[in-house]
Amino acid sequence: AAAAAVVGWDDSISTVANDASHDDDDDDDTVLTNWSGTHSCRPGSSYYPESVEEVQRLLREHHQEGMKIRVMGTGLSPNAIALPDQGCAFLSLSALDKIISVDTSKNTVTVQAGIKVGDLCEQLGASHGFTLENLASIAEQQVGGFVSVGAHGSGAAIPPVDMQVVSLKLSTPACGTLTLSEADADPTLFHLAKVGLGALGVVVEVTLRCVPSHSLLEHTMARSRAWVRAHHAELLRNHRHVRFMWVPHHDTVVVVTNDLLSPAQLLEHNKNNEKRGHEKGSGGAGEDKNAVDAVKPLRELLVAARVERAAAAAGTQTRQPQPQPQGAGKAEAGATAANAKLAYLDEAQKKAALPTTTSTPSLKRVATIRRMKTRNKKKEDPPTEEREKEGSDSDALLRRRLESEASGLSFSQLRDALLALDPLNTDWVVQVNGAEAKAWKLSEGFRVGRNVDLLQFDCGGQQWVSEVCLPAGTLDNPSGADLDFMEEVLKLIEDRRIPAPSPIEQRWSSNSQSAMSPACATNGQRTRLQAGLNLADTVHSWVGIIMYLPTDNLEDRLRITEKFDEYKSACALQLWPRFDAQEHWAKIEVPGRATQEASAAAATAAVTAAAATDDDPASLSSPGELSAGTVGAGASKGADAGGPPDKGTQKLLELRHVRERLQERYPVASFAAARRALDPKGILCNSHVTALLPLE
Repeated sequence: AAAAAVVGWDDSISTVANDASHDDDDDDDTVLTNWSGTHSCRPGSSYYPESVEEVQRLLREHHQEGMKIRVMGTGLSPNAIALPDQGCAFLSLSALDKIISVDTSKNTVTVQAGIKVGDLCEQLGASHGFTLENLASIAEQQVGGFVSVGAHGSGAAIPPVDMQVVSLKLSTPACGTLTLSEADADPTLFHLAKVGLGALGVVVEVTLRCVPSHSLLEHTMARSRAWVRAHHAELLRNHRHVRFMWVPHHDTVVVVTNDLLSPAQLLEHNKNNEKRGHEKGSGGAGEDKNAVDAVKPLRELLVAARVERAAAAAGTQTRQPQPQPQGAGKAEAGATAANAKLAYLDEAQKKAALPTTTSTPSLKRVATIRRMKTRNKKKEDPPTEEREKEGSDSDALLRRRLESEASGLSFSQLRDALLALDPLNTDWVVQVNGAEAKAWKLSEGFRVGRNVDLLQFDCGGQQWVSEVCLPAGTLDNPSGADLDFMEEVLKLIEDRRIPAPSPIEQRWSSNSQSAMSPACATNGQRTRLQAGLNLADTVHSWVGIIMYLPTDNLEDRLRITEKFDEYKSACALQLWPRFDAQEHWAKIEVPGRATQEASAAAATAAVTAAAATDDDPASLSSPGELSAGTVGAGASKGADAGGPPDKGTQKLLELRHVRERLQERYPVASFAAARRALDPKGILCNSHVTALLPLE
């Protein structure tokens, strides 16, 4: 059975898995892409095993033949860590998606590793009254990937999700299927495998520690940077979950806290909701009939900008006398003028077209932006006299049409549509961020919901993202490094006028004992934090910078990619070493590879366009094949001549620096030894992992 033309992070992989357990049709139309839309590949054979024994057989066969095979979950990692290399096999555990057992005496659940986190929480809650202690921002991950890349959630006293793992089963190419746990005589391999990056074996079963199902009270507030600095320590100490969303170029920080509600408090809340005419339920606070239209600032800015651009695009031509049908009235004339402006706008700005309601991932997210209940109701046509008056003014009619288009868009869709108009114009991005700050101010307030609902949030559309983890002292003795780091990031952005969109997200976790977790405090970190610091007491801050990819235009996406690469490189060189910051495994990129892939995509599109217009495609550069080993290959003339290194050489130097930092930070030698023992022929790692953690 042939795979879907494009297999993404959503349910597509699961759908394909139902067709067959093996697909060896090397169809050139089969493409795997990650959630962010930043990396893709054309795989070779694809496998969807339905048992642990079948996984083990596949690994054994590929090991014997020395053939690469990469396990891939739902592709939520923004980088390429999950993707197989071009033409190599991939293995999906989407058919291994069951709860095996629940031990209510120990508060543990054993699951097949292909079950999605959200599905697990729903089933656990419905059948056993349990949930997971912490969740990442999106619950569509398979449990195996959720653990293997070190997802973290938020809560300064709550460890990353790998610390919920009690035991796991690891199918390996050379040593069969191993059961690992903290109770092992030597748990070293267990602590390596929990955040194993898919490099040591395929995690096929996981036993997780769980907690009783609970509801949370969420408080959203927009505050100044000074207020956050003054209240930061008490926020982390006093609230179960905390996250900040910093708005670049504006003195606004969105603070979101979540705290436990007792059953009695939840009951009282629901009673109060009924009195206020709210919808009753433990899954959400319902919708206030008088709720403010919080996205109004974004919608108004979008409509105004598109009206202005339509007029500018149409220029004087729309003011020239236009031939009208005999008997046409003012309304028809106005409509013709408005249509002319829309036509010019659409022709000039196809790349910035408004998104449809299905253009962003269809996750069941619960946004903290509240909207009027009546906003999406169909508007009645105005009276004939009003339409006649409006029709005589083409701008008014144009505005009405654009308002209608924008009225059904969500918060993140409005932001994408705004940024698409001019994504690298700093002045424009500052305006968009300002509208977002106003929207968050309007959305201040409280709501109640299950933890599985409130701990998820809308991450926006396709995007480049880099997230780092840095030590921040302890709850009792905070170092302040987390806020110092944020101040430095914001200063860098504002001094250099980087078109950085909102938000820069900041979350916290406690320590992890998983050796490859960025939140596993090293001895050096503990010494710098506080003499004699207890390992379990450390607090770690996670900070993510982003640039959205709100357009399908490949040349624009390349320019955004290049600008984000500059932005991230500046942070990496100036800030990360000073703050002991280390990138999240799901966000770390091979230097130069992102730009190379974007360049290849743009070049391919240009060749296709040239062929379609009978231009000479030979005059355009060929994208060529990509591999981590060829990043910057042959690009050393600048350095050899004694001048500044060219881009290729610079990226090779950056890759060397990344490797050195990884070797400093993690037990790379022990991890490499485990790889050699469990996967001696190196069939499990893709080029992304081997570029970052070479065995040589």
